[in-house]
Amino acid sequence: MDHVAPWLEQGVTRSAADYRIVPSAQIEMLPGLGHSPMIEDPRRTADLLLAFTTIHAARAD
Repeated sequence: MDHVAPWLEQGVTRSAADYRIVPSAQIEMLPGLGHSPMIEDPRRTADLLLAFTTIHAARAD
C-alpha cells in the first residue's frame, strides 16, 4: 500500500492511543502490513513478540 487515506491513518492513530491506558501495553506500528502481520512478515512479527515476552518475563522474575 503506497498511500494511506488520511482518515484511515487518523483512525489507526486513535486506536493505538486507546491502548496506551492498558498497563504494560506496547504499541508497534507495522507500516505496509495489514490485518495479518504474522503471515505478511512473520520474522518481523516474531521479533516484536519475542522482545515483548522477554521483557515481561524478566519483570515477572
